[in-house]
Amino acid sequence: MTAKQTALVTGGSRGIGRAIVEALAKDGWAVAFTWRSDEAAARAVEAAAPGSRAFLLDLQDRARPAALVAEVESCLGLIGALVNNA
Repeated sequence: MTAKQTALVTGGSRGIGRAIVEALAKDGWAVAFTWRSDEAAARAVEAAAPGSRAFLLDLQDRARPAALVAEVESCLGLIGALVNNA
């Protein structure tokens, strides 16, 4: 990879999602990941995976996905990859 790209991982605060976030960050990606119910776990992932950033996502809020994409792209750059793990 020649330029830092941004990946979005849904459900990235635990389990397989967390492992994906950590692997992408290790490979040099800027990683946005979502969490819904455990902010402490999300902050732990941010600490373990430099270059990652947690974003709250509750799909009951139907406007949130579009706002999330805009927020991620504003903070980290255009999304070049999506892992729909949630």
